[in-house]
Amino acid sequence: MSRDGGEWRDAEVRCRQLSCRSPLPVEVLISLIPSIRRRIPLLLGTLLALYAAPAIVLWLGQDYLLFPAPGLTVEALDEQAEKHGATPIWLRADDGISLYGWHIGQGGSKLVLYFHGNGSSPFEAAGIAALVAPLGYDVLSPSYRGYSPSEGRPSEAGLIEDARTAWRYATTELGFQPEQIVLHGRSLGGGVATALAAEVEPRALVLECTFASVRDVAQRQYPIYPVRFLLRHPFDSEARAAEVGAPVLIAHGDRDEVVPVTQGRRLAESFAQVTYLEVPGQGHGGPLLRGRGPAQEAWLRLLSD
Repeated sequence: MSRDGGEWRDAEVRCRQLSCRSPLPVEVLISLIPSIRRRIPLLLGTLLALYAAPAIVLWLGQDYLLFPAPGLTVEALDEQAEKHGATPIWLRADDGISLYGWHIGQGGSKLVLYFHGNGSSPFEAAGIAALVAPLGYDVLSPSYRGYSPSEGRPSEAGLIEDARTAWRYATTELGFQPEQIVLHGRSLGGGVATALAAEVEPRALVLECTFASVRDVAQRQYPIYPVRFLLRHPFDSEARAAEVGAPVLIAHGDRDEVVPVTQGRRLAESFAQVTYLEVPGQGHGGPLLRGRGPAQEAWLRLLSD
């Protein structure tokens, strides 16, 4: 036999030996199918648990995320009130909840009714008061329910009721007419101010770094979850804007890392009478209207008209 024929037989024997020792890949996969089938329910259950856990936390913890009250004592706030020339006041909502607040200034011919951000207090209004006092404005700022020392538990409906209570106090106890009152809201307070402006007829509505909808902001932060079905406090300012007849001024920083500037632009498109001011280089905590520049000038001009 030729040399080539011998080499061929040797190669054939080696191939058979390898085939016996190592099953073909397809055969290996087929042998694993029963084991894989048994593990599928466990795998799916694990994936479902990993997905559901954050959704459950979002549902249960949303009040804390949306309303992170600073927990200030009445003594601490009263002390700060004295330093800023503010008079501490107590209001009572129609549902019986007692609300703390500040009245800054005495004898002004007009009033700024100020609604603070979600992690703040009436102390936030002190900076506003210093700027509007020369224009003849007092400032009234309530502390939301659930924000110590106010009573109760915060919610969208509750905060809107607090805004109605402050409006009623301003128009009855303080004697201001609706056309003498400017509503001003910052961040979460913008949603509160917009809701009130849709029900009453103020002189103007001023909004800083606020949203078209809390639901939309939350959906952006948690894109894989059905936030619109999980969120109990949507604060849909965009939907309420059509009911606002007063002139509106909106200021938003173009580097806002909490409420994207696109939210401010969208909200501005929803109002009938609006001036939209985008402040370059400012984030969510930036001064916006408190800092010198075109935005502050436009705001003070609105208050002077």
